[in-house]
Amino acid sequence: MITGSVLIELYKLFIHDDVEKFRNTFANLALPLWVLTEPMPPIRQTAKDYDPILMGPVRAYPDGFTSWDKIEMQGPLTIQ
Repeated sequence: MITGSVLIELYKLFIHDDVEKFRNTFANLALPLWVLTEPMPPIRQTAKDYDPILMGPVRAYPDGFTSWDKIEMQGPLTIQ
């Protein structure tokens, strides 16, 4: 059951390459329940002068950074 859902999504990856066609599948084995959902885009972080949750300024580096992005650093990385 789970492998079939995974293989269907892999077939979509090889055939379409369109993110809008992908779904997340949740199967509850205790109940006869299958839930198909669409993945949401990641939240982009932006710099703010005041954030009500942190109660202070927030600086985003780089601006528009998401949890799906990564930063690669080159060179010697030592802390002095």
